[in-house]
Amino acid sequence: MSWFEYTGALHVHSRYSDGGGTVERIIKAAHKAQLDFVILTDHETLKGRDRWQGWHDGLLLVVDEEISPWIGNHYLALGIKNEIRAKMALRAQPFIDEVRRQGGVGIIAHPFGEKKGLFPVLDRPWIDWDAVGFDGMEIWSYMYDWIKDLTLLTLPYYLLHPSEAIDGPRPQTLAKWDELNLSRKVIGVCGLDAHAKKLPFLPFVEILPYEYLLRTLRNHILLEEPLDPTSPQRSISAIHEAIRRGSCFIGYDLIADSTGFLFKGEMAGMELNMGDERPFVGRATLRVKTPAPARIRVLRNGEPILERVESEVEIGVNSPGVYRAEAYLGGKPWILSNPIYLRPSRSA
Repeated sequence: MSWFEYTGALHVHSRYSDGGGTVERIIKAAHKAQLDFVILTDHETLKGRDRWQGWHDGLLLVVDEEISPWIGNHYLALGIKNEIRAKMALRAQPFIDEVRRQGGVGIIAHPFGEKKGLFPVLDRPWIDWDAVGFDGMEIWSYMYDWIKDLTLLTLPYYLLHPSEAIDGPRPQTLAKWDELNLSRKVIGVCGLDAHAKKLPFLPFVEILPYEYLLRTLRNHILLEEPLDPTSPQRSISAIHEAIRRGSCFIGYDLIADSTGFLFKGEMAGMELNMGDERPFVGRATLRVKTPAPARIRVLRNGEPILERVESEVEIGVNSPGVYRAEAYLGGKPWILSNPIYLRPSRSA
């Protein structure tokens, strides 16, 4: 199957909540970064939807919401029809259910936060792991990656050289993702948590401007049909559904463009693609292709089963499992796939 690939940014804030820039500025920055879409997720509001949602000279601007309880449990609500206010919510299940009731896609945002004296507001982890029904989780948050080693001493350097702070998804996050996927499908995305705010004690210094961030972590979605430039709503629905299916991968495109990456397979005459969930039958062949030679890893249930420096690898697998791929370039994570789920057959 041939795919139509589109590249976009998820988890971006504007002045409609606590972002430092206008939607107009975000659109200009996205054009400069050559993105196909941006998903705006302001806190507890859809105010920008009527004015801004739609096509803007080849860029699709999608207005969704970040549900933002004060205790944590932040949740990206994609494709909802009406705002969901849950600032005082102590449990996540009611708003997870409401997102599903509205036909939306729900994604746990920055699941593992931590206290930082400089930025205490970023201590917003997911704490309600007993909740059910979420569709996915942010397995790589740029803001939370950048801030993890931040101190007053390192702040000036990391403001000037933000990529030096980026190491990749937290091992704790990937371990939780792999654990959840053993029992049910949980898709993985990346989020910028872009705010472009000024430092309170240095108001002329902006933290991670949109113009920089939109060139970094991106979600690449794969569609069977092209987006429709005459129908914003149809195109938005296609993006949301690709994310729901897990027909997408993460690319740290600042170090190299990941466009063209493929993780696919074949089993009993069936084609397997990211997000597919099938009963395991006998044997499967999995293939990974990267746009440039990289250190490729194939993992089963979170454990590496192949690691090789190539631009294309193939592996035969003889047992069920949750299979995914990673690629590293220059010692940094470059690409993370969504899994192919080969479940034990009922007769096994």
